Amino acid sequence: MNDLLPILLILFALWWFWRKGRETPWHKSQDRQPPEIIPCTRCGTYIPRSEATMVSGRAYCCREHSARDTR
Repeated sequence: MNDLLPILLILFALWWFWRKGRETPWHKSQDRQPPEIIPCTRCGTYIPRSEATMVSGRAYCCREHSARDTR
């Protein structure tokens, strides 16, 4: 029994270090930047720049707001 305990502790330590090495921290796995958020010129709703409708340098959350503002 005295010989079994150190072996089990060593096996546990090896397993623990192996498992820790496989985990990727969440901050390292996200290489991309968060999207730039901008307000709609008409209603002020914040939307990602990639989803905004841009008209004459102004950002809108939808086509309806850009059409209303250009009338």
